[in-house]
Amino acid sequence: MKRLFLPVLLTGLLLGGCASEPPRLVVLPAAPAASPVAAQPARLLLRPLRVPGYQDDLPVVTQVQGGRVTQAAQVEWAERLSDGAARVLSGALASRLGPGNLLIEGDGRIPDADLSIDLTALDPQADGTLRLAARWTLVGTRGDRPVRAGQEDFSVPLAGSDPADVAASITAALARLADKLAAEAAAFPLR
Repeated sequence: MKRLFLPVLLTGLLLGGCASEPPRLVVLPAAPAASPVAAQPARLLLRPLRVPGYQDDLPVVTQVQGGRVTQAAQVEWAERLSDGAARVLSGALASRLGPGNLLIEGDGRIPDADLSIDLTALDPQADGTLRLAARWTLVGTRGDRPVRAGQEDFSVPLAGSDPADVAASITAALARLADKLAAEAAAFPLR
């Protein structure tokens, strides 16, 4: 009996040592609603959003400095950052473009333009800011297919290094990007 007890005890201790708390999950909050742009904007179809690969993993990045990425311990995104950022940006754009002007794929309506966005940086910085860098393109879907393209690179304040603060700052940056893109949609030539 003593021989059986020792292996069972060791196995129990080993398995108990492997058990750990599940990671805390963080989600990007929705962007605050905004007034629609004054002019009649182009109806947009938002294409899949791209974020840097090191950001699209589940651990929350709390700082990027000089090629070094710091991740939060035991904290993960509740959804991939590319999915969360697309959700927040879609909501922000929809409120700025007005009802029916941000289309979803497969709804049967023809957009005036396809909007593609490549977020090249969405990085918490050591100086207490969050840097957003993005390339975007609006390509007309009718007539002679006008094209507008641009780059954005700006910072928003980072409330703190806690992952929830990082999430709030990402949402603020995406809302600011939505302001710019809604203005571009309002100026896009409709055919």
